[in-house]
Amino acid sequence: MPAEIRTTVRNNAGGHSNHSILWKTLSNPGKKPEDKLAKEIDEAFGSYEKWKEEMTKCAMGIFGSGWAWFGRGKDGKLFIEPFPNQDSPFMTGRTPIYGIDVWEHAYYLKHRNRRADYVKTCVENVASLT
Repeated sequence: MPAEIRTTVRNNAGGHSNHSILWKTLSNPGKKPEDKLAKEIDEAFGSYEKWKEEMTKCAMGIFGSGWAWFGRGKDGKLFIEPFPNQDSPFMTGRTPIYGIDVWEHAYYLKHRNRRADYVKTCVENVASLT
């Protein structure tokens, strides 16, 4: 990709991709993962409650704008990791499963500048993780 448009494409395509995933995961709020994914979460993080703690820690640790992503690596292992701006696990060859958008526009109308309240809402009402 030409250097002069790389950042613009990265930001705009990344924003579209990230939000497309977000809208799909909002379809079934409050449903705890089941079956294989539930077992994998327990194995990787210790429990679903610990997973929620890690997602919260990740989202709250992002300075400025970005995303807290839960996903699956190339090796099949689950991860939680912060990504700046509109970056995503796709950019590193991994698969995103659930993301928390911590750009201020995602929460300002309802939560004002209280990111912690927004993140808590996201984690407590996590949508379908299939």
